[in-house]
Amino acid sequence: MDKQSINIMGVIYTIDYVNRYGDVDIEGRRTDLLAQIEHMKRSIRIYDDGKPKDKQEDFPFFLLIHEMVHGIASCANIDCLNNDDSEPILDTLATVLADTLLRNGMIKEEWAK
Repeated sequence: MDKQSINIMGVIYTIDYVNRYGDVDIEGRRTDLLAQIEHMKRSIRIYDDGKPKDKQEDFPFFLLIHEMVHGIASCANIDCLNNDDSEPILDTLATVLADTLLRNGMIKEEWAK
């Protein structure tokens, strides 16, 4: 696997990095998303304008982990993480997971950039 795809529980999702907010939402309805997973098309879109980020949570790697957790929750039918109310919990879980992977050198350096 490279930075252009990720395998989530046997399903390969393509990863598209876009430099405009409006290009993140696959259906083109929302302009305020930083990342989105599309299960039917098996794709993930991540906003990355290439500029330095202020918050660690805005790094493309953290956004990818967030969408990956969405994918895991969907594939594993974890209902408590599959509704709109669960977004803050899922975001915290993804941030902690990404930070732990980085701090412990458990991922390749190029994924975190």
